[in-house]
Amino acid sequence: MRTQHNKTTMRKTTLYFTVRYALIALVFAACAKNNDGKPDNGNAEKGGSGAPAIEWQKTFDLGVVQSIQQTTDGGYVFCVDNFKIVKLDPQGELQWQKQYGGLESTIYSESPAAIRQTKDGGYIVVGFTTSDDGDVSGHHGGRDFWVVKLDNSGNLQWQKSLGGSMNDVAMDVQQTSDGGYVVVGYSESNDGDVSDRPDTETSTWVVKLSNAGEMLWEKSFNNYDRTDEPSDWANSVQQTTDGGYILAGQSYGRKNLMSQETTCWITKLTEDGTLEWGKTLGGSWGEEDAWSIQQTTDNGYIMGGYTYANNGDVSGNHGYADYWVVKMNNSGDVEWQKCLGGTGLEMGGRLQQTQDGGYIVVGSAASNNGNVSGYYGGEGGDAWLVKLDAEGKIQWQKCYGGTDEDGARAIQQTSDGGYIMAGYGRSVDGDVMRRIPNDCWIVKLKF
Repeated sequence: MRTQHNKTTMRKTTLYFTVRYALIALVFAACAKNNDGKPDNGNAEKGGSGAPAIEWQKTFDLGVVQSIQQTTDGGYVFCVDNFKIVKLDPQGELQWQKQYGGLESTIYSESPAAIRQTKDGGYIVVGFTTSDDGDVSGHHGGRDFWVVKLDNSGNLQWQKSLGGSMNDVAMDVQQTSDGGYVVVGYSESNDGDVSDRPDTETSTWVVKLSNAGEMLWEKSFNNYDRTDEPSDWANSVQQTTDGGYILAGQSYGRKNLMSQETTCWITKLTEDGTLEWGKTLGGSWGEEDAWSIQQTTDNGYIMGGYTYANNGDVSGNHGYADYWVVKMNNSGDVEWQKCLGGTGLEMGGRLQQTQDGGYIVVGSAASNNGNVSGYYGGEGGDAWLVKLDAEGKIQWQKCYGGTDEDGARAIQQTSDGGYIMAGYGRSVDGDVMRRIPNDCWIVKLKF
């Protein structure tokens, strides 16, 4: 079982990167006939008309951005590989930069997944750690959830290493209405802080903390709708208006020896962490993953992710992988779904409901047909931003990038009605004003 656990961990923790780095060349080879550098004008729902322009952009030699948020002072805070936290002013100028972790910290020993500003003006950051020195204490073994509380200047206030002797990785966090925090990810352990976890490879693990970081409760969940041996984890969490929580992530399992598939798994919890309902969304063959979930203004939910399927709950796939956006009602029933992309690889699907009741979706695109136009081509994808109205119809879309590999991991609408987009920019042409080798690309967009 240890070998099986390790294989699952490698598959899970590198899923996004494996697809992006290892398969991109295959996508281009297979789709070269379709991605000829010319827009496909046969689809009216495309084009850059109405899309925001770049107000400013910044590149840093720091690694890939995992999460970004506008702060109450009008600036921005983001986290990158190796547990580095960066604070910018409203114009994108560097205010401070700090790194947290063990004495010999590397990308393999600490990595952040999400950062949020807290009610006191500080920050909460989650990810994983394998250290037990430096800034880290209380490590249980393998990878632990690592929860880090910072003040407004980035000074460490407290930290918690949560988990057991196997691998436990946090993927998202939100401060709750009582001032505490809810943290989600996955667990392979059944000791230490993890109790009563099912005998499966991985489980969705949810931890509720007090404002001071003390554990109030923890719960493990698995999706047995599709298989007796599920492997599950959560990528996104939000507290709902009833005090409970909505989670989105991925469920992996085999129906038979000839199938190997992953689907999106959406779960609704009550305030005390009891499972209220769960929904499995996806096709009968292929791969889906949910990266974002948010309660909408009508008390339903919007999910963003990607899909390779074109059956079951999925329709309208343009070929290979598409963004997948699913609107659900308050009970988790699908109201509508949209596949967004072309015949190449569209990967990501991070989203947010916008001030006008629509949705903004971001990731990377490697097509120049279907819904995608303006692709720069070259060695990799572009950051691809898509604006949907409240019913899921495309209002505008735009590729940002150059002829090397570029993409976005995070998007947020800003207080001025524009957007802050963050991810990786490796080009030195097109939209990317890169001067030094780097991965970190921050783009402020305005209308």
